[in-house]
This record gives sequence, C-alpha cells and structure tokens, in this order.
Amino acid sequence: MRRAHRSLRALAAAPLCAIAACGLVFTVVEVDLVADLMPGRAGQGPSAGLVLGADHLGRSVGLRLAVAAGISAGPALLAAVVGLGLGLPLGAAAGWWADARGRAAVALTDALGAVPAVVYALLFALIFGDQPRWIGCGVGIGGGAALARALRARIEELRAVNFVEASLLHGVPAARVLLHHLLWTGCRRLLAQHAVELAVGAVLVEAALSYIGGFGVQEPLPSWGNMIASGFGQPRGQALAWAAPALCLLTLGAGGAALSTAFGQPPRVADD
Repeated sequence: MRRAHRSLRALAAAPLCAIAACGLVFTVVEVDLVADLMPGRAGQGPSAGLVLGADHLGRSVGLRLAVAAGISAGPALLAAVVGLGLGLPLGAAAGWWADARGRAAVALTDALGAVPAVVYALLFALIFGDQPRWIGCGVGIGGGAALARALRARIEELRAVNFVEASLLHGVPAARVLLHHLLWTGCRRLLAQHAVELAVGAVLVEAALSYIGGFGVQEPLPSWGNMIASGFGQPRGQALAWAAPALCLLTLGAGGAALSTAFGQPPRVADD
C-alpha cells in the first residue's frame, strides 16, 4: 500500500516536475519567438518538424507550449515560497501561543484571508505591472492565510497530546518541541500539501488572467491561457493550437489535486 501511494505521488507530481524542468531549461536557453513566426506554415498539422503543428500565425505549438510551461515555473515557485513564508510563522504563532502574540497572529491571518487570492493577483498586476511573478505573489499571500488557519488548527490539536506536555515538563526546549515534534513531525505533510496547491493555483490563475487579456503573460510571449484565447475559433488554426494548452491545464489541475490528496492528512502523533 505504501509503495502504491508513492507511485501515485510520483505520477501526480509529473506535471509540476515538467514545468520546473522547462523553467530551468529556458532560463539557460534563449528562444527567438520572432524567428518562429512563419505565416507560410499557418494552420499546418502535426508533422516530423512540427510535432504539434502550427497555429494560425505559423508558430510552433510545441515550442510555445514548452516556453509557456517555463514561464509558469516562476509564479508557481514564488507562490509556494511566499505562501509558506507567510503562513508558517503565522500559523505556528497562532497555534502555539494563547496570549496576545497568538491573538495578533490570528487577527493578521483573518485580515489577509478576507481577500481572495485572485483579487490579490489582480491588485498586484494593476499596481506592479503584468509580470507573472506578481501574480505568484498575490496567490501566495491569499494561500498563505489558508495555510496559517490549517496549521493553527493542527498545532492546537497536537498540543493536546500527552507527550507534548511531558516533553515540556521534562525540560525539552519549547523551540525544539514546536519546530521538530510539531512542525516537522506532525505538520510536514500539511505544509507539502499546501505548497502543491499554491504552485498549481498560481499557474491556473495566471492562465485565467492571460486568457481574459490585459493581465498576466502578454503576446508575443506564450502562456497556456493566451494560447487558448488566440487559437480557439481561428479559421486557419488547427485544433491542437488551443486543445494542447487546455489539456496541459487539465492535466496540471488533476495532477495537483491527486498529489494534494496523496499527501492527505498528516500522520497523528502517538499519544503516549
């Protein structure tokens, strides 16, 4: 059973790994998207030279799909980092301290969580421009508040376990109990689960905003969202021009949901 769960997590993580690999490749390899514009091959179907064919402007669908995946890696990573960096200390403080420090952390969490992540992403895009990294920051802030709430509830649950009180009474430093026994042993799966959800959420939000237009990645740079918008309904465009990025988004969403489910609930600490 454990081996099956590991196989499921590996399979579900494949879309995120592919995005990370494309992001790494295209930070090193520079792609000339202007040179890829060849009107003579507009609407061409799959062939040996064009695995996924060309769109209505003659651009390689496969190349743009890979470049779009690489562009998505930045906001996905940033959303996870910002969300963990914000939610981890707030959730730990709110769950560990019952005094004014804990109440302040709860109040800040509630204030940040009152605004949806999509609204943060739109607000950041309006203020700082349409760079994808700002969308990742917005999603990270909104998701960080959700992580803080879940982490607070988990730590409060673990604090009721006898071994926590026994450890403190036997002189184990409170920092070690919190960091090692509670956060690492009891909450690491929860943290991984939220990190996956933040990364996938950032890619989906960026794709939605670039599909609408005016936000996110703008032409001529490719995004899975603007590839769907530009390819769908074009008389000369073959179906893969919009179906391929749509399938990538569906695969990413399904893989992210499966990976989040595979992490599941954190293992319970034995009540000794």
